[in-house]
Amino acid sequence: MDGLTVDEKSVELAEDGAFPDKLLNHLQLIVQGRSLPLSDMANKALVELSPFVTDDRPLTIESISAKIKLLAERKSYLSGNPPSPSEKPSSSKLDCFENAEECYLWRWEL
Repeated sequence: MDGLTVDEKSVELAEDGAFPDKLLNHLQLIVQGRSLPLSDMANKALVELSPFVTDDRPLTIESISAKIKLLAERKSYLSGNPPSPSEKPSSSKLDCFENAEECYLWRWEL
C-alpha cells in the first residue's frame, strides 16, 4: 500500500484482536468496487495489510471479514441466469458473500 503514513506502519491490534481503526481507510480502498467473494477479499486484505501490523498477534481472516461486513455490502447488479426447465431450482438461498458466478455482476459498495 503506497499511501500509509509513518504512524500507520506501526499498527497494533486491540486486546480483543479486533481490526485496527488506523487501517480502515486502506481496507475501504481494497474493498470498494471489487467483485471478489468475501473469503477471497479477506485474504487479499490480509496479504496487503499484514506487513503494517507490528503486534505479536497477527491480523486474522475472521477480524477482516467481520469488518468488511460492517463497512460494505455486496450487491448484485444482474439477476443471473434462471435455471433451465430441465434443471432443478436450487432450494438454498443465494449466498451474497461467497457466490462467484459472473452472471450476477457482484460488487462491494461502502
